[in-house]
Amino acid sequence: MKSMTISKRISCVVFAGVLAVATLTGCGKNNKEAALATINGFLSEAQAGNLTGAADYATEDLMKQIGWSEDDIKEFEDEFYDTLGGAAAVGDVTEIPGVKDSIDKLVDKVKNMALSSYEVDAESYTEKDGVGTTTVKVTRMPDNVSVSVMNSAQSEAISLAQDISAKYIADHPEITEMTDDVMKDLYSELVPALVDLIIEKYDEIEPKSETWYIQTEEVDGKTLIKDILV
Repeated sequence: MKSMTISKRISCVVFAGVLAVATLTGCGKNNKEAALATINGFLSEAQAGNLTGAADYATEDLMKQIGWSEDDIKEFEDEFYDTLGGAAAVGDVTEIPGVKDSIDKLVDKVKNMALSSYEVDAESYTEKDGVGTTTVKVTRMPDNVSVSVMNSAQSEAISLAQDISAKYIADHPEITEMTDDVMKDLYSELVPALVDLIIEKYDEIEPKSETWYIQTEEVDGKTLIKDILV
């Protein structure tokens, strides 16, 4: 009877151990699956140019860190509006036909170039102290590319602006001075042409290849990307 009690105790201990291992394994699997789902969701949205959608899978700090936050996109957009408005001195350039659509087109281009491609190595997933790390191969737009694009487009942009202005004036011999209305009319032709030129320069940029180590953790019951190590 005593040996049977010991045997039962041993069985209970072994069974409890098996349950513990199964539970731990299950948690690990769930953590991994949640992490991979978050990473794939984030990268898929980013590749589609939907950086606002990508933000749903990451912390606000991370989006700011990598320059993909709504504030970053708004700042990029406002720089063009401010430059155009200052050059034209005609007030709100967004009211000029064709200008806002062109800037929106340029902003969409930049968003779509944020991430060209990605390959998630699911088997690389590791976890330590509640933080998961997964290796991802990506190609993306290089850092500070907007500055180089503007520099390379500058001389061509000036020439293009001169050509369009000269043609506009030649087509409107009745114009004797550059009034606000004339400037607005001219900008409705000039801005779309300049934006197309800038987009051509973006198309010439070679994507940058690199390895990301994406870290995920649970925040308020939701698995989010907290950091990207390069």
